[in-house]
Amino acid sequence: MNRLGPRLFLAVTLVVLAITAAYDLLRLQRARQGLLGQLEREASLVARAVEGPLRFWMRTGDRQELEGLLADIRNAKGATCVGVYDLSGRLDVASREEAGGSEDWDGCAETLAAGTISEAALSQWSPLGTFRILAPLTRDGAQIATLKLVLPSTVLSDPLRRQRDVILMERALFLAAIGITLGLAIAVLVSRPIRRLMRGTEEIGRGNLETRIPVRSRTEIGDLARAFNRMAESLREARRRTQAEEDRRIALERHIRHAEKLAVIGQLASELAHEVGTPLNVISGRARVLRRQLADGDPRTENLKIIGNQVERISRVIKRFLTMARPPRMQRERVAFAPIVREVAAFLAPELRKRQVRLVLSVPNDLPTVTADPDGLSQVLLNLLMNATAAVSPGGRIEVAAVPAGDPTGDGPGSGGADGIAVRVSDDGHGIAPELLPRIFEPFFSTKREEGTGLGLSICRDIVRDHGGRITAESRPGEGTTVRLWLPIAPPETRDEPTPDPAH
Repeated sequence: MNRLGPRLFLAVTLVVLAITAAYDLLRLQRARQGLLGQLEREASLVARAVEGPLRFWMRTGDRQELEGLLADIRNAKGATCVGVYDLSGRLDVASREEAGGSEDWDGCAETLAAGTISEAALSQWSPLGTFRILAPLTRDGAQIATLKLVLPSTVLSDPLRRQRDVILMERALFLAAIGITLGLAIAVLVSRPIRRLMRGTEEIGRGNLETRIPVRSRTEIGDLARAFNRMAESLREARRRTQAEEDRRIALERHIRHAEKLAVIGQLASELAHEVGTPLNVISGRARVLRRQLADGDPRTENLKIIGNQVERISRVIKRFLTMARPPRMQRERVAFAPIVREVAAFLAPELRKRQVRLVLSVPNDLPTVTADPDGLSQVLLNLLMNATAAVSPGGRIEVAAVPAGDPTGDGPGSGGADGIAVRVSDDGHGIAPELLPRIFEPFFSTKREEGTGLGLSICRDIVRDHGGRITAESRPGEGTTVRLWLPIAPPETRDEPTPDPAH
């Protein structure tokens, strides 16, 4: 009985049963009142029939006609006694059944209360369990006697029993029809839609967000199905947005990794150009000297020429390699710092939720604008926040704060009173050992044991320096790390157009 359908069926059935039972009791009560009224009316008619023989008896003293009439009435009505009483309540004439010599077993010998009867007929149960009806006998409008009919209890119980049986049969058929109709209605309108909702919920739980519930009614169940469909659509859209954010995050991570690889290649190319270029220049110069020292037609001249050509080819390869490895040129423009911070924070929100890390932003919208490359600033903030996320434990906290450098509360690394923005990125992670802290901005140095190229902070330092800023870090083991940036604000004469990177 834990299901809604049977409970609803039982509740409605009990309510219908209570209402119909009350109605049936009222019907039986009305039927009883109707039978009593009919008996009283019949008693009044009998009294009118008895008045003629009664007056004849009272006038002549001949009671034979009256006794015969009373006997006929007793036989016709099935009464046990029909009697006539004077106004003092004493029995004058009666017709009764014989019962072993007893004269008062049926109540005929019972005296009546003295006086007249105001009603046309009065019915009541006698102490002997029989039913009696009293009716006044009149002459010229005045009561001269009282007629009493004593009837067996079956005169009421038998018709009422038959009426009860009819009502019970009607009620059984009615309840059966109501039960079948109610059961079908609950199954079609309640149980079946709820089962569809349950199946849809199970499909949603299994990850099938394309599930929809067919809506076939405008009832509350239909409203619930429509709400379910809206929820499924919202979940599908949320999944799509989450997947899109994840794809963007992966793409950005790939971009960062690609930039780090290019930086690695650039470092290698620079080292290669320095280490290989100088010997190649020496080889090329010595080959030219040897060629000038040899006579024309000397077969060694051709070999020296080949050496010189190959050295030049290697030099061109190294130059192309350096060109390919050179970082992309930054496009400077006047940008607001706060939107960039919020964009990076929104981008990292899924990863922060996954790691149960809380990010607190204290970056006002009215910060001065800076002349910078938006992608470069985003890469710096993303690298710093990703490092902080990897350093903190679940339930940890990361804070990004920014203030104008001239603000008394600003704790940025700006110096000399230059106008700028002081940015602080702090976490409560495991921190960095003091002996390792001076090396964190070195290329290929990493405190991560299993992952990381060691170029993230090095790239951040280069980007910040390219923007005319500075970057420092401080840390205590077990307390966390704080990285501080200082970026110069855009001068008043700077226009909202790309500015060439002075480094290129």
